[in-house]
Amino acid sequence: MPYIDVTSMPETFRRAGLSFSRKPRRISVDDKTLKALAGEANLKVIVLKEEKKAAAKKAATPGKSKAKSEPAAKVTEPAAGISDPAANAPEKAQGDS
Repeated sequence: MPYIDVTSMPETFRRAGLSFSRKPRRISVDDKTLKALAGEANLKVIVLKEEKKAAAKKAATPGKSKAKSEPAAKVTEPAAGISDPAANAPEKAQGDS
């Protein structure tokens, strides 16, 4: 089904069970509805190209991302610049207790 941008020439206008205003409205329509809206003198209808269809679909679902978040990596070694206290402790001689 094609996507179209529809703008009403009067302040508001209804056709094919849909309401339109002077602000463009992007909708997906079947061929029958497209013919009805395109034939209406009170509406300006622009049929969108394929590239714009995909963009419209993405814009319709803001904030949703298909990318899965990955868990944070586990740190197993001290970060650079941080010393291990056990490594800096003085060594005990065999006779010391």
